[in-house]
Amino acid sequence: MLVKVLLSLKAPLGVYIVFGNHEAYHQGGLWREFFKKIGLPVLENENILLEFEGQKIALGGIDFGANYQEKRADDLLKKTFNSVDEKTIRILLAHHPHVFKKAINHNIFLQLSGHTHGGMIFPVDLIVKLSNKGFLRGLYKKDSSFLYVSNGTGLWGGFPARFGSFNEITLIEVMKDKNE
Repeated sequence: MLVKVLLSLKAPLGVYIVFGNHEAYHQGGLWREFFKKIGLPVLENENILLEFEGQKIALGGIDFGANYQEKRADDLLKKTFNSVDEKTIRILLAHHPHVFKKAINHNIFLQLSGHTHGGMIFPVDLIVKLSNKGFLRGLYKKDSSFLYVSNGTGLWGGFPARFGSFNEITLIEVMKDKNE
């Protein structure tokens, strides 16, 4: 099974998963059990506290199931980070980039998202951007919060082509400011 390649992923503070709409369409419960069996934690409206060079980091993941519902975002963000103090850096894994509009009000430093596939093909990307509150791909900043939307890899709706976007496996390194 190709998914087992995930076992080779390594990161100093661990590898974590958040579900998107595709898992909801394709037997999410079985995926949850599979990832548990191979030792990859799925963050579902919860956070895990990590520490790096003396700095506490709350890594949270939210799950909307098959679709994003703006009216639920604040409640899920509160639930996900309710135990986290204000001095702890908050990083959010949220499949849907729309969440960023709400996340900035919850002291989120960095949100990592996908969902859009970078729009895949012009002019479809214009529709995808519009339906995702203006977020399509790349880095966005609002106040002191950041959002990165990955193009992801592979297919979208079974369509194996891209024009105007590219496959991407993203490496994000968050480092302390040298001036601190």
